[in-house]
Formats: sequence, C-alpha cells, structure tokens
Amino acid sequence: MLRPHAEAILSGWLLTLTALPGDPILAVPIADTRSPLSSIVLRFDPETTLDLGVGQAIDANMGAALALLGAQRGDLSLQLSIAASVHMGFEADAALTFGLRTFDGWFALPLDLRQGPWSARIAWVHVSAHYADGIRNNDELPPDRGSYSREALTLLVSREVGPGRVYGGGHGSYHTVHDEAPWMLQLGTEVQPDRARGPFAAFDLKLHQEHGWQPTLAAQVGGHATGPAGRFRLALAAYAGKDDTGKYLGQDERYVGLVLGFDTTGLLAR
Repeated sequence: MLRPHAEAILSGWLLTLTALPGDPILAVPIADTRSPLSSIVLRFDPETTLDLGVGQAIDANMGAALALLGAQRGDLSLQLSIAASVHMGFEADAALTFGLRTFDGWFALPLDLRQGPWSARIAWVHVSAHYADGIRNNDELPPDRGSYSREALTLLVSREVGPGRVYGGGHGSYHTVHDEAPWMLQLGTEVQPDRARGPFAAFDLKLHQEHGWQPTLAAQVGGHATGPAGRFRLALAAYAGKDDTGKYLGQDERYVGLVLGFDTTGLLAR
C-alpha cells in the first residue's frame, strides 16, 4: 500500500516524513493489557476481591499508533510516533446487559529504534483513569481517591529469537497525584512460529513498586492471521495480580477470558 510521504538524505541518513503509519519497527507486547491494541475481552472472574457481585465482564480496548518521522542509516532505523489507547470496563448487570464500570486511557510520544533483531522504545506517557457515570457512588466499589493522573518515562527493549522474542523494560513516574512509588519493571516473551498466521503464545510480567513488587501476570494463547489491513487475534486470556485500572489501584484481580482482537499496529517484523 502506498503511503503519502516525503524523503530527504542528510549526512547519510534517509529521513522520511509520513502521513500514514509506516511498517512498525517495534512490536508492542501482545499480552500487556495496556498495549495500544484493539480488542474485546469476554471475561469470567472465578475469584476476585473486587467482589462486585457478578462474575462476567467485558473489556473493550481501542489503541493505535501513527508514525510521524523516520530515519534510516544502513540497518539502523529510528521512528518518532504518537500513540494512544482507550480502555473501557463493563460489568454484567443482567443477561446481555452491561454497565460501564471504568474508563481510562493514555497517550504517548514514542521514539522507536531497530537494528537487526533488536528493537527498543523510549516514550513519554500520560495516563488517567475514571469511574464511569452512575457507578462512582456504588458502595461496593473501592473508595474514590479523587483524580488519577500520571506522567512517566518508559523504556522497552526487545530481542527477536527464532520464532519469537523476549523483552524487558519498565517505567518511572515523575508525577503522580498521590505521590505513589514511581517504579515498574516489565518482562515478557512471545512465540509465533509463523509471523503471518497460525498459533501464538504471549506472556507478560509486571512488578510495581507501589504494590510491594507483587507480580502481575497476563497471558494469551491462540491463533492470529495478518493481512494488509492488520492482524486478527482469537485467543484465550488469563490475568492474575493487581488490577491495572487506575481506579482499582491495589485491588487483586484474577480472570480468564476470550479475546477477539484486531491490531492495526504493533506487529512483529516479518
């Protein structure tokens, strides 16, 4: 597909200014529940200390990235982008009836680098979270501590190995409303025997300083198919650890679910 762009050569660097997303040079983690990917997750919570009185929920996630400026010299590539993701949590009120529980999201300015099988992302990120209208005063919810807003600098380094990859990184928050501990560490791995279609497995581990470094694990196992417009995912998901929705900060959560995903960005290199 042709993409409107302008190119120039400066001191051996090929500079590209693009009006539409180019080929990604860093694949965002599939299993990370806050990656800028789009999906519907049908959840069943067999055990949850949120104790909202229902066991079924839906997460609706919409995320994408837009490459703005690229540079290449030999096999070293750089890419400056904008990225954003919105996450909505719904609780079952009755059969086929759901109430909006939380609404949160983030936007970022990532700088991606790639050389051979290595890729990395350095990004400035803003995150905020909110209770949905009509649910804020529900006595069964955790106390509303007021605004949830954070700014952080993040780093992610990825190394492709055979049919998959391993990655690691984290973030440091330089501003939080309630002066929470700033550090988070992240590790993960993904296996995709065929990068275009077929089975895949993805595992993501996070450790937050503000939660006493208690591990939070997210996983997906299923199949995917990639075409000109993006990647479709059908997978089983599991999550255990601290809730990653800001308004449920510190609450334990466990669930299994079915993922229907369509990703326009964030694919592994092919």
